[in-house]
Amino acid sequence: MCTNLPAPPAHQSRPVSGVPAATLGGRRAHRNGAAPGTRRQGLPRPLPAGQDGRRAAASRPTDQHAAGAAALAREVARWITTAPSRRGLHAAEGLRRLLEHCPELDRTHDLVRQFAAMLDARDAAPLPDWLEQLTTARLPALAGLAKAIRENQPAVVQGITTPFSSGVNEGRITDLKLQKRIMAGRAGVPLLRHRVILMALLRRRYP
Repeated sequence: MCTNLPAPPAHQSRPVSGVPAATLGGRRAHRNGAAPGTRRQGLPRPLPAGQDGRRAAASRPTDQHAAGAAALAREVARWITTAPSRRGLHAAEGLRRLLEHCPELDRTHDLVRQFAAMLDARDAAPLPDWLEQLTTARLPALAGLAKAIRENQPAVVQGITTPFSSGVNEGRITDLKLQKRIMAGRAGVPLLRHRVILMALLRRRYP
């Protein structure tokens, strides 16, 4: 199944010659009073020159694999949620090849486009049947989404059938969080307030 990606292999470090593996991972050291002629436990020998760099380099492929997989997942999600008429040639071809090799992703794409059609037409009549398709898709994530929508279905129906949206409020909240993270520990509330007001003004001029 394309939804079950293999986990990257765990990195196994080589033990330093003459030092047990348990000693290398220990953090507690025996204090004064150790028997003469014995080494203090918990303190590994200094690594040979360049070995730290080799270990760091050996661990990089795992990090790069995880980062690459996350970036690819975000890109594919953007392809799926973008209307077919607005997809570029690269996105359309890449998505087509993915859907051919992954039935689960193909099913998900079909359900996403059905919901987008409901939003475009502002017609919530197909919603119950769509929720049933989510439940029977045999994909746990989609079944959980169907359960969450059913718990608040009247609000979802209003969101589909009316022109009102909380998107503006969500955008302002995103702007506020972004400024807060940028300025964390660097400035006080007065400057934060000034920047938030300025950003709101720019949003009005350049929507």
